[in-house]
Amino acid sequence: TIPLIYLVGKEFMDRNTGIIAAAAFTFSPFLIYYSQEARAYSMMLFFVTFAMVFYFRALKNNRLQDWALFGVLSALAFWTHFYALVIIGALFLYALYDLYPKIRNNLLAAKPLVTGGVLFALICLPLIIVTFQLFTKRTGSAPTFGIQGPEIILATFAQISGSVVAMYLLLILFIAGIVQAFLLDKNKGIFLVTVMVLMFVISNFLSYRMPMQPRYLICLAIVYFIAIALSYKLFFTLMDT
Repeated sequence: TIPLIYLVGKEFMDRNTGIIAAAAFTFSPFLIYYSQEARAYSMMLFFVTFAMVFYFRALKNNRLQDWALFGVLSALAFWTHFYALVIIGALFLYALYDLYPKIRNNLLAAKPLVTGGVLFALICLPLIIVTFQLFTKRTGSAPTFGIQGPEIILATFAQISGSVVAMYLLLILFIAGIVQAFLLDKNKGIFLVTVMVLMFVISNFLSYRMPMQPRYLICLAIVYFIAIALSYKLFFTLMDT
C-alpha cells in the first residue's frame, strides 16, 4: 500500500505530496498494527488506495479504461470488507460533482463513469444482497459495544494519528493542508472535505444502529495523510518569505 499512496499523492497534487504521504503511512502505528492482523482492514485499504490511483487519473482525463479499473478495484475493496462501500460511495458522489460541467454540455461524457459504476455493481451484485441482509441483522437492535455518536470522530483521529498528543499536532497540519488545497485548486479542497465529512456523517449515523469502531474507517487514512502532506507547501511559502 505504501507505493500506492505515493502514486495517489502524486496524482492528486505532486511528487512531494506522494513522498510525504507514503512516509506517514510507513510509520503510522495504527496502520502498522492492522498490517499484522489477520482481519481484512489492511487489504481493504490496499484496494481502495489502488482504486484511487485510477480515480484521480480518471478525473483528469475521463478515460474509459481508468474508470473501468477504478470500478473493478473498488469492487474488490467491497468484497474485502463491507465498509469500503462508504468511501466508494463518497468517491462516486464527488466524481458526479466534478464531471457535472462536462456532462451538462455532453451526456456522453458520463459514459466512462457510468461504465465504472456498472462494473462495480455487476461484480458486487451477490455481495450487495448479503450486505443488505447483514445490515438488517446488525441494526435489528441497539449496539451493545463500540463507539456511538460524534465520539467516533475523535477516536478515529486519535487512533490514526497514533496518540492524542500526535492527533492535535497532525490536525493542525491537516487543516493547513486543506487550506493549501483550496488555495491551489478549489476542487481539490472540496474533495478532501467532502470525503472526510461524508464518511464521518454516515459513520455517526450508523454508530447508533450497529457496533462502530475506528478500524472500520481505516480508509480515511488516505485522505487524512494526503491533506497533512499538502501542508508542506505552507512551510515552503513561510521559508521563502
